[in-house]
Amino acid sequence: MGFISFSKFKKKNIFIFTSIFLYYLIFQSEYYSEFFYNCQNLNSPNLFSLYFSLMFLGCFIFGVIFYFLYEKNEKKIPINNNQSKTNKENSIKKSLTSELLYDDEQNEINVPIKYFIFSAFLELLSNFFSYSLAFDFIDIESKMLLDGFIIIFIKLFGKCIFKHELYKHQIISMIILLFLLINGIIIREKYLENLIDNKFTINNNLQEYIKGTYNLKYNSKTIIIYLVFALSGNISSAFSICFDNWLMTQKFCTPFKLLFFKGLFGFIPSFSIQIILFIMIDERRRILGENGEIKGELNIIELFKRISFPFSSFKSIINVIIIIIYFILVGFYQISIISTNNKFQPEFVGFVVLIASGLTIITNESVNIYHFGNNKIYYIIPITFFIISLIAALIICEVIILHFCNCDKYTNTNIDKRGTLEADKSFSKYIEDQFKDEKVGIEDISNDSIENSEN
Repeated sequence: MGFISFSKFKKKNIFIFTSIFLYYLIFQSEYYSEFFYNCQNLNSPNLFSLYFSLMFLGCFIFGVIFYFLYEKNEKKIPINNNQSKTNKENSIKKSLTSELLYDDEQNEINVPIKYFIFSAFLELLSNFFSYSLAFDFIDIESKMLLDGFIIIFIKLFGKCIFKHELYKHQIISMIILLFLLINGIIIREKYLENLIDNKFTINNNLQEYIKGTYNLKYNSKTIIIYLVFALSGNISSAFSICFDNWLMTQKFCTPFKLLFFKGLFGFIPSFSIQIILFIMIDERRRILGENGEIKGELNIIELFKRISFPFSSFKSIINVIIIIIYFILVGFYQISIISTNNKFQPEFVGFVVLIASGLTIITNESVNIYHFGNNKIYYIIPITFFIISLIAALIICEVIILHFCNCDKYTNTNIDKRGTLEADKSFSKYIEDQFKDEKVGIEDISNDSIENSEN
């Protein structure tokens, strides 16, 4: 056996690959729509802001569709002929609300509404923090980098709150990943500083815009609030993922029912928040002019302006078509990621986010080198960091298994194997004991028969 091995590919892994692909497309569409919205001063749809409420609408609509298909498929399952008519009716009878108990009369498990409300609240909280920290497309790239921390928070919440095990090989990988992410942020900030100091040049208009935005944020006291929002977004998102996984795996809630109720209880609050912010804040108000000059001061209000509902995005037919396509993309992603969270441990959702954000950053750097003349060293570094981060994340998720220093002793696969062996040994011992008892019983009966015959 070598030093490392890979877990076997399973059919359900398709959910992971699908989620990565869809989230990558969402990242790209948000980044470039915001780029044209800010830097190019075009009336492109503001997809980044639309996600705040479209995500819940997608959960509701796609949740309804897939939950209906799921229920229809359940009704087609053949019922034992020995069941009474009442049991047959109860076996296909479904209820969306009641106590979380197994009901023998209805033959199903029902989930209390309070769990769905809390799940929707966690998602709303996560979106509020995560989508309030973007001043421009540069911050969206920062958000992608910060999203890599989610997988670490997921493992910590899983250990501390949901009592999941955390083993040595996962702890080591988390430390490596944390080191890489922190260094990635430092290197990116160094890149921006060199750009501001004119140590290298790119497209003039873009460089002036970045310089103006960077200086504005650097001189603003809201940078602390920005960091607090970024951290809060990661924490609430990680807890939301863990809670949904617990709801599906421990409380036996079907993923489509969860998606349906999350959209039902989340859309109205999220849409209301965006409408209120739209009324309070001028959506098209800009801090910077076309040449990057400062037009006003950056304050806490600017943190919220990006989640105000962007009505101007619907002004053209092309934008409406783009928004519809984006909505379908978001809906299918929600189906895919909730299925991933249901079929795997919650850290796999963090893995999806980490890989999708990493691929997006690499793609964007490729475009920047080709189109804007960026220094190629800032392309090599993200690729190197991405490869190492990918390996660390695969070890955390136990896709890559290390066969040294007892790192493979406590993987889920080996734990299951040991559990099976112990169960087999216990069963074999039970059979032997039963056989011995029967043998002793037969001998006692034989002895009694002999004694009776002699008498």
